[in-house]
Amino acid sequence: MPRTYSGDLVIDRLEPDYIRVNRANWDERVEIHLRDEMGFYGVEAFLDGEDVRPGVEKEEMGDLAGLDVLHLQCHFGLDTLSVARQARSVVGVDFSPKAITAARDLAKRIGLSDRAEFFLAELCTAPTLINRKFDLVFSTWGATIWLPDIWAWGEVFSGFVKPGGRAYFADAHPSASILDDTDDLLMPKYSWRTPADCPDRFEEDTTYTGVDARIENYRTFEWLHPISDHLNSLLRCGLQLEFLHEHETIPWKMFQSLEEIVDPVTGKAHYRMPKGRVQMPLAFSMMLYRPKESQL
Repeated sequence: MPRTYSGDLVIDRLEPDYIRVNRANWDERVEIHLRDEMGFYGVEAFLDGEDVRPGVEKEEMGDLAGLDVLHLQCHFGLDTLSVARQARSVVGVDFSPKAITAARDLAKRIGLSDRAEFFLAELCTAPTLINRKFDLVFSTWGATIWLPDIWAWGEVFSGFVKPGGRAYFADAHPSASILDDTDDLLMPKYSWRTPADCPDRFEEDTTYTGVDARIENYRTFEWLHPISDHLNSLLRCGLQLEFLHEHETIPWKMFQSLEEIVDPVTGKAHYRMPKGRVQMPLAFSMMLYRPKESQL
């Protein structure tokens, strides 16, 4: 999701447990995101029965009827449960205890506990808890910047895809993520490939949804990974590419200079470079599949 630079990329060696620090930050975000005071997540629309996923995600994931689906890094489960309303079954995984508790509560509230199951796990430990394969595995929007090892991500992600199954991923475009907007100018500021042992440090005491609620655990650590590493980490594990798309729009206001337009699929706001300005890719998405004859 949107990233705010702290002005200091020197890592505090007394606090090397980056994942623990990030988890504390995400635990605090859950209550704020559930309240959804600015409507960023569309919680009320979701409770009214709406599929709140962005339009590109709906279009590219396609028909979900009859599928067993796994959602990795699911946060508090809105996208997971939007899928659960259509699929045969859905499993969500997240590393935040408060997020998983909230997701389970939402599933009960809308009567989908029989079709939606949630597990508390860091990504790389998920296979020790979930011993099954899925028709579709997906993860979207602000996922891999929280992971130091994109190759381990690819192994876990692909490992859950059964023969004949698919894997879908969508996120901010790394070419945009290296930029920072200052005085309405987009300038390169971050490395395009972040070393695993030296992440970028950010300090922001509000969340990205636009509300003023303050976060006490405001420090986070993040890693950027090139599209090539995302793709190759999945290809090397036996998946094959169905499509790789780049998009001039993104579901949130990644930079202050972006203009709001209407998503033709959902009718909701999404964002692009202003009309008349040079356009650039703000997001990318890809679908891969495991051949039916594949041996796991």
